[in-house]
Amino acid sequence: TAMAAKFGTSRDIPATKIAARYNAVFAINGDYFNYDNKGYIVRQGKLYRDNPREGADVLLIDDLGDLHIVRDATSAKIAAFDGTVVNSFSFGPALVVDGEAMAISENVQVAANKPTQRMVIAQDSALSYLCVATEGPENIDSVGLTLPETVELMMSLGCQTAYNLDGGSSSTMVLHNVKINALSSRKIRSICDILYFATLVDSQ
Repeated sequence: TAMAAKFGTSRDIPATKIAARYNAVFAINGDYFNYDNKGYIVRQGKLYRDNPREGADVLLIDDLGDLHIVRDATSAKIAAFDGTVVNSFSFGPALVVDGEAMAISENVQVAANKPTQRMVIAQDSALSYLCVATEGPENIDSVGLTLPETVELMMSLGCQTAYNLDGGSSSTMVLHNVKINALSSRKIRSICDILYFATLVDSQ
């Protein structure tokens, strides 16, 4: 993961610039953590915030690269996790856990029943991931997905774990420093963090 600026600042920049700074091959937006004082935030092994939002689901990524979701997370539940947390995200909610579709609460504060752009990070097996970006009302001939519809989509893709990240205009998918999703709107929103994939292979 990578931040646009030092933790605690409100600076944000386009994901393409963050990705280029860290030589990312592929990147997606994160969870908007710097505009909130809630959440459990670990980035690159460093704990920045331990203040889970009541009733929220937290995504933990361990040192083996596996995704784990703590439902209705509390500090105690997270502390009981038997593993080493390298990165965590606190947007949510959980969409799929252990191959099971999750029911979406009506009180989720992420426009659960509004069709819009969605961004999802998912895992289907060891070191095998799916990053899914959907288009929305800002895009030509697109409607968007509600969260229950997003759950159905992720189940159809065979995910074992799937977690909702920041969506709407913040949904950004970058390949080789170029934004590749939702191109019809030509809208690029600055964001505060990315989750990215890199390689040790020399491209020269």
